[in-house]
Amino acid sequence: MSDGDCMFFQMYLLFQVCRAADRERSRGQCEAGGGRGSRPCTWPPGEAWSSTWSCCSAPEQMCWPQIRRGETPLNAACSGAERPSEAGRYLRVVQKLLAAGADPRTAGRKQHTPLHNACANCTPRIVDVLLLHGARPDVANCAGYTPMDCLLQAVEDYPGHQPEAIARSLLNHGAQPVSTKMLKQCVLSPATLEVMLNSYTLIPRCAWMDSLSTEIYEEHKSFLDLVRRRTGQPRSLQHLCRWALRLRLGARCFPAVSELHIPSSLKDYLLLSNDGTLQ
Repeated sequence: MSDGDCMFFQMYLLFQVCRAADRERSRGQCEAGGGRGSRPCTWPPGEAWSSTWSCCSAPEQMCWPQIRRGETPLNAACSGAERPSEAGRYLRVVQKLLAAGADPRTAGRKQHTPLHNACANCTPRIVDVLLLHGARPDVANCAGYTPMDCLLQAVEDYPGHQPEAIARSLLNHGAQPVSTKMLKQCVLSPATLEVMLNSYTLIPRCAWMDSLSTEIYEEHKSFLDLVRRRTGQPRSLQHLCRWALRLRLGARCFPAVSELHIPSSLKDYLLLSNDGTLQ
């Protein structure tokens, strides 16, 4: 067995041992507090393999091939943060894996990358870390879905967990605007809809708004009415200049704008910060 294979095998064992420790610890606490009215198990998933990682010597020497079932440790960490409350623990693991040389562009099963998983779980901080380490926002999985597609499919489940921040980050790192048919998936997050609409030169007609339930429409009435009024209307010259500059910069938009010596308010505007006005 080569040195690389040995290091890979060690990483695989570490990952499996930590996951098993998670399950065993959770099971033990649940059994210890068993019975009607007992306190539910509260031990946080992910803590064991986060803490165990810190005990591993020289993690930078480990290599990052796919494990037997087609997933990398980085992919597993990004998919493991299924609840936003767990994102902080998994973020630390992701940061350590990236620092040790994990490649965020390596896809796992079904060509799902770590970025696909982070977007599907709506974890903005993990998404940002992956993008800053070179994750590609326009890579499609075997079903043809990009990370942005995965995000929009998750908005309904995580409307209060800043999906707009992820949409903004993806667009600022080169993701292409989605088909207007997919905008309906943003209805529970007007902030996300705003970010997506600001990636077009014209507010498209959103025919799906006519079929929204009264309850949903009333909840987001002010912004949806604004979208109706602006549909088909010329955008401001300011917006068109922003659109042209972003098009020119492409995937370099975020780093390039961040380095400009201009007021922070203008930087925020160029990077699609929300203001609720569709200016």
